[in-house]
Amino acid sequence: MVTKRRSWKLMLFIASFAYLLIEIMFNAKLVEIASAAGFNADDNVLHLIELFGRAISGVGVSLLILDVLPARLVDAFFSRIFSIAVIFMLIWPTIFFGQKKLIDTYLIEPSSAKQRKQALASVLLKQAMTNNALSFEGIDYDAGSGEDTNTSPEDMTFLAIFGGLIYVDDNIIDRIKDQQNKIISNYVRARSNSDFASYIQSHRDLYTRLSNTYSKEYVPASERYNKSMASVPQKQAEAWSGIETQLAKGWSNYETARKSHIARAEVRAQEYGPKIFDHFKRFNDRCFDKNKKVDERCALRENTNYKNMITKAGYGYIDKNYWLIEEQISTSTNLLNTAINAVVSGGATLALQAASKVLGGDGGWRDKKYSYTNEASHYRQRFLELPAVEQEFVTKTGYSTNLSNFDAFRAHSKTQEQVRASLIEHGLSLPTDWTTNDSQTLNDAVRSKVIADTKTAWEREIKAKNLTMAPNLSWREFEVHKDVQARIKADMKENYVPGLRASWSDQEFSRRVIEPAVARKVKEVENQLTAIESDFADGGRYEDIGKNSLRTVIVPPISLILSLFLICLTMLKLPIKLVGLFRKEINGSEKKTFHTALNSVLAISPILLVMTVPFYIGENKYSSKESNVNYFINQIEDNSYIYAFWLKWLIHAQPMMQPFGLALAEQSQFMQKIEPIADVLEKLDTADIMQKE
Repeated sequence: MVTKRRSWKLMLFIASFAYLLIEIMFNAKLVEIASAAGFNADDNVLHLIELFGRAISGVGVSLLILDVLPARLVDAFFSRIFSIAVIFMLIWPTIFFGQKKLIDTYLIEPSSAKQRKQALASVLLKQAMTNNALSFEGIDYDAGSGEDTNTSPEDMTFLAIFGGLIYVDDNIIDRIKDQQNKIISNYVRARSNSDFASYIQSHRDLYTRLSNTYSKEYVPASERYNKSMASVPQKQAEAWSGIETQLAKGWSNYETARKSHIARAEVRAQEYGPKIFDHFKRFNDRCFDKNKKVDERCALRENTNYKNMITKAGYGYIDKNYWLIEEQISTSTNLLNTAINAVVSGGATLALQAASKVLGGDGGWRDKKYSYTNEASHYRQRFLELPAVEQEFVTKTGYSTNLSNFDAFRAHSKTQEQVRASLIEHGLSLPTDWTTNDSQTLNDAVRSKVIADTKTAWEREIKAKNLTMAPNLSWREFEVHKDVQARIKADMKENYVPGLRASWSDQEFSRRVIEPAVARKVKEVENQLTAIESDFADGGRYEDIGKNSLRTVIVPPISLILSLFLICLTMLKLPIKLVGLFRKEINGSEKKTFHTALNSVLAISPILLVMTVPFYIGENKYSSKESNVNYFINQIEDNSYIYAFWLKWLIHAQPMMQPFGLALAEQSQFMQKIEPIADVLEKLDTADIMQKE
């Protein structure tokens, strides 16, 4: 049992020590950031550190409560885990959300318009002191200069709570009324002077970025644009070259197709020519009697065989007479044949020819004669002349087989259609009746496409750079373009003026930008301080400014007091915890009495020490009796003695802790490491379950 309790104490000791280091770093960074908080402070950084502070305070309070739990709740492992879970689930959200809830509910929201305006004046005076634009008699504050500003722990502590000190002075606005304009002007100019180098450097950086964009991105893009626009003649020549290449390739393909077509006809001639020849030969040899009369049965049989054979060629039935060779018979040949027949017949044929002529016949005279052959070339040609074979070629190629040369192929409608379709496919706009003879229309189409493509490429490229400008702008035209001005405005923020140029000299930039910005800021602060109180009331135009000023005044002192108190309390309790690890358990009847007395002493002693010791060892220029800070403390005592006591305690104690905390925070890169945690806390804070009904 003793071993279990010792392990519990060891765990609490380690957790408390880790918490202490984190709380010390937070406390130091809070003082550093809060001492500069005001009109020009980075509200995001201040909000981030405050979020983390609320979270780590919840951890600290949870550890303090765990430390006083009865032993029976932590003896067993599972009861120990249960106790830790319950304490953290109850205490951490209460502290994290409760701090904000209490401040907003009881201090910020019910605040009066006068309090909000007074808080704004307090913030202004604090910032004026920060920038050496104001001093208070009897307050030995040193803002330093240059990079040494606010390095003193006492000065940082004083500035962190100064707004809260002067806020309680109901007459503060009346006190500064006569010097109000001077204070505001001195403050704004001092702040501007302290930031002058950063303003100038930001303007120089802007020039570097924009000039690089212009010279390394915009100018090369314009050159590409110009080169593309100048390529019209080249693109036109390429288009015509492409057409000639397409025509030459098309003619070559046509000739190849025609050769293949003839070769297929040759194959059929080789296959069917002999069969056709055999048909005619058998028909003449077998189907005529001695008187040259046709034997009908023989003729029917042979014709049927021919039909079956020729349809296998794939072109349907072809009349067999199609394959015969036709020859013209001359008049002399007819006279010679008539004379020979008359001699042989003793003149009888002359009488028959005369009768035939009278009856409408040819009178024995013939204009043509027919024969058949075994020559494959004849059948190849006859196959080629078949309409079905010709149509087969036309269907396959789109051309007839009778194109004799390249010019005929080029002029063919199919060729023109293919060339036009190819050009259209490549993005050229051509009329449906365009031909390769119309060079002007093609050149115009190429020019239009090059221009359109170039503009499209420019718009795409320039859009990728978030710009919408024409090419070939000069540097002066570039930097005053609306897109570039939008970038300049985003970079310069409130310091932007219309027409701001990145190329202005430092003197010109100061005259045109910084001086007007100072004047605007002075006027803005004057308007706020001279505004009627109702402007700071709920719904007024300065409501949010007043509330934020009130938070800037109230929250840092409260957060610092709570944080520093937890630090001191933890520091005092750690040695006690360490002693407790090695203290022997007391047995017997004395145990209960001893523990009761010891626990009472151990419980109250650290708190008393924390509340009293800093007043004896933490003396500094702001806590001395001669300091006029006591005037403000006395003002606070009239309203709240407790708040005044803790402010005095803070002035004594905080400077002692500050140097070590800052050194530790810088060494561990504290701010960078808490950013991811702060993002999660921000989401929780936005949800704020305690504010939901």
